[in-house]
Amino acid sequence: MAALAALPAPVAAQEASLAERFGSRGTILDISLSPSGQQIAFIMPGGPLEEMVYLIDLRPGGVQRPIAVDSNPNGFLTNCDWANEQYLLCNFRGTSKFGDMFIGYSRLLVVSADGSGVREMGDGRDSRTYGPAQYGGGILSLDIEGKDNAILVQQVTGTRWGGTRVYSGDSGATVNEIDLETLRSTQVMRPREVSAGYLTDENGDIRVMATRARRADGYMRDDDLEFSYMPVGSSNWRTLAPQRDLNELDIIGVDTGREIAYALGEEDGYRALYSIRLDGSGQTTRLLAQEGYDIDNVVTIGRQRRVVGATFATDRRQFEYFDEDLRQLSQDLTQALPGSPLVEIIDASEDERRLLVLAHSDVDPGVIYLLDRNTNQMDEILPLRRELEGLPLSSVRSVRFAARDGVEIPGYLTLPPGSDGKGLPAIVMPHGGPSSRDVWGFDWLAQYFAQQGYAVLQPNYRGSTGYGSAWEMENGFQSWRTAMGDVADAARWMVSEGIANSDQLAVVGWSYGGYAALQLGTTEPDLFAAIVAIAPVTDLGVLRDDARDFVNYPAVSDFLGGGSLIQEASPARNADRIQAPVLLVHAEYDENVPYRHSEIMQDALEDAGKSVTFVSFPDLDHSIRDSGARARMLAAAGSFLEENLGAGGTR
Repeated sequence: MAALAALPAPVAAQEASLAERFGSRGTILDISLSPSGQQIAFIMPGGPLEEMVYLIDLRPGGVQRPIAVDSNPNGFLTNCDWANEQYLLCNFRGTSKFGDMFIGYSRLLVVSADGSGVREMGDGRDSRTYGPAQYGGGILSLDIEGKDNAILVQQVTGTRWGGTRVYSGDSGATVNEIDLETLRSTQVMRPREVSAGYLTDENGDIRVMATRARRADGYMRDDDLEFSYMPVGSSNWRTLAPQRDLNELDIIGVDTGREIAYALGEEDGYRALYSIRLDGSGQTTRLLAQEGYDIDNVVTIGRQRRVVGATFATDRRQFEYFDEDLRQLSQDLTQALPGSPLVEIIDASEDERRLLVLAHSDVDPGVIYLLDRNTNQMDEILPLRRELEGLPLSSVRSVRFAARDGVEIPGYLTLPPGSDGKGLPAIVMPHGGPSSRDVWGFDWLAQYFAQQGYAVLQPNYRGSTGYGSAWEMENGFQSWRTAMGDVADAARWMVSEGIANSDQLAVVGWSYGGYAALQLGTTEPDLFAAIVAIAPVTDLGVLRDDARDFVNYPAVSDFLGGGSLIQEASPARNADRIQAPVLLVHAEYDENVPYRHSEIMQDALEDAGKSVTFVSFPDLDHSIRDSGARARMLAAAGSFLEENLGAGGTR
């Protein structure tokens, strides 16, 4: 694999600042293996606001070369899958300004492996008549029996831009067969107004349909999805009704060989993995549950996404394989690789004898290997972040601390390299979401701040997911007082343990984490000496209004709540209470949390005579997916914290 040195080199470590090294998006953004196992394609950052699809041909005389470049400043390539040895299917995700709104959209691209061209897959409808489609489609099946150059694609035909809103006309999910040579589309499943999506089995046959009803005004009803299944050899849908009473049911896989569907559902307050018989009986069997934690996904392998296990996170991410061969392989690789890392199988050849393996840990962002199971030879392909090679990273420790009501809150503590962990300037960094959680492993933000000399604590406050429905409460907005209390108590715990100095505390957050940082400034004005809020929600009333032109508005409105909560839980409406200096960071093409949230917060702080600095980025989205922009953001945050905490440094 030595020839991989021909790849574009990152900025030399001796020339790059820490902000540039940690702000880099990395070497590999996505990677996939061809059906034969003889070709590898991966997405890597190119120049500013650019991604490249790079191909490695492992066959004798094969070459390594870029085969496609995306330079759209308002979007990015998310992932690529091999349709066959000739074509890749790549997903593009973009944001477009439409009136005074920023609308997210996606496109499915057909990329020729020989580098001869990139074509956009349509949904077979005239955009001049119906308006441009918002969603370009998703792959249902890469293989159709007897058709080497055909795939099944799921597309939503009715979600389009028109007039002054995103609307649905002749709407619903449809399934089309696409000829990759001609891009000719043949409808396999017609759109239904209530259809929300489909699932295929290991043979590529459509077996499950998800539905959600709409209200008379066109908005989606805020109900759980309902599911139907199609018996083998039939063309009629039947209701899929599990025998057990499961909340928030989600069908995530089908195994026709066993005639079951795999489902995640909540029972007794926790999500578990179940199988449901597809024979009309609804017989439901619990396959995996973990006391005190939610099962959050299945583990799949191969082109048809064969279910081989499930995953959940305790203090660390766990993978439970049902396939004994893969369970043993995972254990052997963990023991054989340096540092006993977490090991994930991320792709496989058609016969599953060649595997792409990712090994990663808290002090290793990750390395991709190619394992040949016929020869038991494993070759290193590339590290995920070459820019950080040679830089000692900080270990991440799982901790628990008592909240003010005595409940133990889990979190992750990252200390500066070589530190004794005493008397440090410190950062509390609540995660985004709020329907999310932090997990043990490499975190580029936490590691950057640790390199700057800060202790960083990431609490999984109540309102986080993964610990059961009681822990999640209503959600982090409606139950904001408890969530904010837990984050504040994380800071106080660091002081009580002697880790942090009480006058050198900061709170840093992104998205909901940015909201939490600002809201804590209003409720705990004397606790933090500095606040950094990246892409923050600042006004819940505005956030609800932002959703009015979208079909999921009722769900958003119910999630946020109403009444006095809108006033009390909106930092922009209580900016006069904030005492600490504030750094706001926001990208203008943010569709998740519109840019105006930071503009509103800046105005409110300035009107109240408070200290505020605003760093903005044109063209970029919620995640600020550009290495240069991220480096500038980190440098600005480092300088801001150094100025206000009297510690750290911008390197």
